[in-house]
Amino acid sequence: MVAFNHVAALLFLVHGFGSITATMALARTKGAPLAKEVDTSLDSSSLLQQQASEVLEAPKLLQAPTLPLTPQAADTQSPSSPIPQQLVMTAKQASLEDMPQTVQDNVKHMLAESPGVTLRWLSDADCATYIHDHYDDELSKMFKAEGRGSFRGDICRAAVLAREGGFYLDLDVQMNVPIIDLVDDQTTFASSFTEDHRVLNAVIATRPGNPVIVETLSQIRKW
Repeated sequence: MVAFNHVAALLFLVHGFGSITATMALARTKGAPLAKEVDTSLDSSSLLQQQASEVLEAPKLLQAPTLPLTPQAADTQSPSSPIPQQLVMTAKQASLEDMPQTVQDNVKHMLAESPGVTLRWLSDADCATYIHDHYDDELSKMFKAEGRGSFRGDICRAAVLAREGGFYLDLDVQMNVPIIDLVDDQTTFASSFTEDHRVLNAVIATRPGNPVIVETLSQIRKW
């Protein structure tokens, strides 16, 4: 999987409750690719990719739904941005230090490029505990029963981002710009389009309780 198309990637930002603006990522980096793939030999396929496109194409889903949970912004939220300053990453492994050295170096470099952004690492065990503590039995059972690691990651990151907000990157994404440069002081949700116009959920930024990420979690329950 190409984690972020570095030929022509479209970054879209959702401002407020549904006003959408879009900019070419390459324009923001003066011709340099926004991100590139890191070969980690990980299974990065995602069950959300097609459904996320359907979510964003439906105007009614940009209206705030009744939340099945109480959004709780991370303590690291910047006063100048609705996006909490945490980088959410999920994996089977217990910590970043258990990952291949290339992944460790990449994540540490990205954090160094974005002072103030903290790493929110969630292992499978962490995800199971988080979903059990903050969601209902249905979602908890879905997570525990899911045998594919990438799908467990889909469930976990949606659950955490819906409640806390923050940035999310797949483990095989290497940013060529600081993470915090993906959003501005009015952005409430951001992701990207690939060159073939599909939503790329390897890159996400969201405020707590954003309708797009909340609806994503709702759609996961239907699968």
